[in-house]
Amino acid sequence: MVGTTARRPGAGQAAIRWLGAAGFELSFGQLEVCIDPFSLPGRGQAFFAELRPDVIFVTHGHLDHARDVPALARSTGAAVYASTRVCELLHDLGTPVRQLHPLAGGRTVSLGSVAVLAIPARHTLFDPWLVLRALRRTGWRTVRLLRTFGAYPCGDVLGYRFQCPGGTFVHFGSAGWYRDEMVSLRPSTALLPLQGHSQIYERVARAADWLQPQRLVVHHHDDCCPPLSEVIDVRPFVALMRRRLPEIEVIEPALGGWISPFA
Repeated sequence: MVGTTARRPGAGQAAIRWLGAAGFELSFGQLEVCIDPFSLPGRGQAFFAELRPDVIFVTHGHLDHARDVPALARSTGAAVYASTRVCELLHDLGTPVRQLHPLAGGRTVSLGSVAVLAIPARHTLFDPWLVLRALRRTGWRTVRLLRTFGAYPCGDVLGYRFQCPGGTFVHFGSAGWYRDEMVSLRPSTALLPLQGHSQIYERVARAADWLQPQRLVVHHHDDCCPPLSEVIDVRPFVALMRRRLPEIEVIEPALGGWISPFA
């Protein structure tokens, strides 16, 4: 948990904090941004109630990425950016249409000194071994859980690159990506999810090799949607990265703690 602090950094300093699952709050001085904001069930987070984003970006429509967006958008008036299909879902869930801004991969959103590029991406394909482990945990509850999650279809998936005066960083909400899109990004920092496949360590290491960031912040490794989800041990991934890509610093953020996205 390198560089994690409990306090918001000073004005003018870019900073991020992990909200759980794939959710982050981004602070760019006077500009506040959220990506996939999600309050973990059964774990009341005081800091989540304090969120006051000017802008919200959503990577895809699944429950643990989109569920809390409508309420947060209504309470703050934040502009919401997502793919067209996810915007339709968010509208159906109660997000005012005037706040929704459909995006396609390759488009850039200008937010003052911050430019945000939408990156075409895809969702992880859950492999049979991962599905079997989930079924063992859920048992007879599977049908009810699938009905709940089915109300939040994935839609088209986007990643995001944030370019600001201090550097660039990218965020992906799921471990599905296109190599040709990744290799041209070259961010200072990559925020990558460690969840969704039994070979997730290898998949994320491969993405890190394509991106070649200075720092890699892992996320989505928590038990965000029990009992379907499970905690992913970050230590084997850190060991793999030390062997394969030792020049990349791996950071496991503290829930609710602030870190600098730049070295």
